[in-house]
Amino acid sequence: TLKLHVLNHKRHLEYGPIYRESVGPDSDIVWIGCGQMCQEVFQQEGPYPKNLIPRPWTIYNEKYQVERGIFFKQGSDWAEWRHRLNPIFFKSQKGFWSLTDQVTLQLIRDLESDPGNLEHKLRNWAVESTLTMIFGSSFRDYQIDLDDFGTHAKNIFEHSAILQLRSADHEAKKARILWCKFAQSVSTSLSMTNNLTTEMLKRPSNDGLLSVLKTQSGFSDKELSLLVSDLVIASQDTVSNTALWMIHLLASNPEVQKAYQLEINQSAFVKFVIKETFRMFPVATFLTRITPNEIRVGGYSLPKDQMILMSMFHMGRRSDYFADPQKFWPSRWERSKSGQFRQGVDLAARFATIPFGFGARSCLAKHLAEYQLQFLVRELLNRFELISLNEGVDMIMKMTGIPNQPISIRMRK
Repeated sequence: TLKLHVLNHKRHLEYGPIYRESVGPDSDIVWIGCGQMCQEVFQQEGPYPKNLIPRPWTIYNEKYQVERGIFFKQGSDWAEWRHRLNPIFFKSQKGFWSLTDQVTLQLIRDLESDPGNLEHKLRNWAVESTLTMIFGSSFRDYQIDLDDFGTHAKNIFEHSAILQLRSADHEAKKARILWCKFAQSVSTSLSMTNNLTTEMLKRPSNDGLLSVLKTQSGFSDKELSLLVSDLVIASQDTVSNTALWMIHLLASNPEVQKAYQLEINQSAFVKFVIKETFRMFPVATFLTRITPNEIRVGGYSLPKDQMILMSMFHMGRRSDYFADPQKFWPSRWERSKSGQFRQGVDLAARFATIPFGFGARSCLAKHLAEYQLQFLVRELLNRFELISLNEGVDMIMKMTGIPNQPISIRMRK
């Protein structure tokens, strides 16, 4: 499980852009490592795109009869939720996002004082940023244990990764230790977010996203609580680990930091840094779809309910898509006035780096995550020179892609 992405990369080099292989019990997976074929999948996903929900998570929901939010919805139920949420999440909500600025600035002050334990600090930052954006200024008056929030969310992903490769049904039925740890972390995370949302609804703040959701989405308080749980658990892992990779790559490539200082359009360069981080170390290492009916991909016929995994790590390292793919080269994403990439990116790679997914089932909180990351990297590069203290950092899989060792940096003004 730790090196699944590496095995997948080798398989594509051996078998080509599409192959079939089972991983773990009861899994029949078609793996796709071609941007054009990914596009074909998206074009045939129908009105209700269906993604893979990790089996341990569905077992938990069934076993404890727990209702969950939009991440767990499929079909018309999912479409109804997205129909209500899209106008809120995809129109400009910068006023809400900017609430997270002070959380980010406090993180930077903490790192300046002590840059150690970076992963832990970024995890707490991601949780606090998301909660501040949702609940608004009134959240500052509410005391919560960020360590507890972050630890349980991290455990959910790490335990899931192992259970995925075992028989999660068997582990749950026998109440094995790993299953019990997973279930306890899920229960605690849901309880904490439910209690927090209930409390925040009693003292609403007009400057938080929750106030807009309350007045415009038509969701009940219970449904809002389910949505908050999804956002907090997901953002903790994905946003914090992307930030961790981004800081590591910048600290390991001083020439990129110098290029930023010389860049006229620094705002665009920051976006390139983030996109290049996603290409090299995609936290969402595989994107998933389950076919709604029989479809054709790459000339092959795939049956209804076929599980598909799109190999983002592999595609990010295809030399026919990206010149010198092992190089951290943010400027490769610069476009000319005609919209063509100036260098380093082949147009065929359009679907090779889509960290937030694509189409109707793309990430709901995409713009928030981008804002958090852009503000963080801009403030770091404006204030400090980042110096890496690591050697031999590689990616391992624990549901998402994370570094195989603690990331250590020095910050110099």
